[in-house]
Amino acid sequence: MGNKIDKKNIEDVYHMSDIAKGMTYHSLKDPTASIYQNPKVYRFIDKAFDLQLFKKAFALMVEKHAILRTGFKMFGFDEPIQIVYKKIPLNIEDYDISHLNHPQQEEYVTNFL
Repeated sequence: MGNKIDKKNIEDVYHMSDIAKGMTYHSLKDPTASIYQNPKVYRFIDKAFDLQLFKKAFALMVEKHAILRTGFKMFGFDEPIQIVYKKIPLNIEDYDISHLNHPQQEEYVTNFL
């Protein structure tokens, strides 16, 4: 979300819970540890998959569920806060790696993450 906060784009502000503070602290302390996120590689083959439809569905979910528009600020305020934004930029990118074999695909995605 960057360092600058657009006040017109704020829907709500909350005190961070102790668990959110702890999770954010450990994520900032060691960003490479993936303590609270466990990225996995899944092979997805579906000829009916429509990327534009997926992007639209994802945007609707983000619009409906405030937790998907929430950011955390540990610094710059009297205490750490949780900010719910009215809108957030969605940047969903896709990469065609179908030319790679399965182990190469897994390695590509793992390196990307």
